[in-house]
Amino acid sequence: MRLTDENLIVRGLDDEVVMLSLPSSTYYSANEAGALLVHELIRGAERASLIALLMERYGITQSVAATDVDEFLHQLRKHELLVDS
Repeated sequence: MRLTDENLIVRGLDDEVVMLSLPSSTYYSANEAGALLVHELIRGAERASLIALLMERYGITQSVAATDVDEFLHQLRKHELLVDS
């Protein structure tokens, strides 16, 4: 999976990330953890590696990390910012 590269602008701001969808003229922002996931998705990371990354970075359980990753991916898909490759 990856972020859609069509008409999406991604910029980091401090510990956050801002994304602009050109077709909808909508801004999206993500906190530090979301920014980490966005940068990994740009590189083509898969769900399992995103979960492992959150576990390592924040010292959370696999269950918590999986829930957080799944919700983040759901939101990206809902807004058509993520495509399965």
